[in-house]
Amino acid sequence: MKIADDVLAEQFSGGRGIGLAEMEVVRAYNPGWSADTPSVTVENFMYDERKPTVFYTYPPAGDPAAGDYTLVELVYVRVPTKVVALSDPIPLADQYANALLYGVLRRAAQKAQKPDLARDWERQFAEALGIKLKNLVGGSPNVRNQGGAGVPGFGSQ
Repeated sequence: MKIADDVLAEQFSGGRGIGLAEMEVVRAYNPGWSADTPSVTVENFMYDERKPTVFYTYPPAGDPAAGDYTLVELVYVRVPTKVVALSDPIPLADQYANALLYGVLRRAAQKAQKPDLARDWERQFAEALGIKLKNLVGGSPNVRNQGGAGVPGFGSQ
């Protein structure tokens, strides 16, 4: 998961960037952060690997019940449902058909013990998805965090 920007509700245009922070660092900096006054401007987000579909914002996001909306641009990736039988539909958008083909061919080359061919298919797979191979490691944004970067008073801004 990645939080890209604060999105201004009136214009739906990109706002300021939202930094990743570690929950423990925010708690150390401000133990009562979750009870702070809600804000429509988000400075940081926190992620808990135990709840992969949930993220927390600092300061707390506005309350929709009170008419305060905080819109953010969110990039979220989920694991598709498992395909069990050959007759099962593949739960991916058509735009990923080539990438899926390259991934299957990569796996076939690995099973056939053809590592050079497998690497070629892996490169094609990554390029079809627009991925740089060095970025394939780590699904958690916390893996890339640098000890509180983005938290006011901690790390770089």
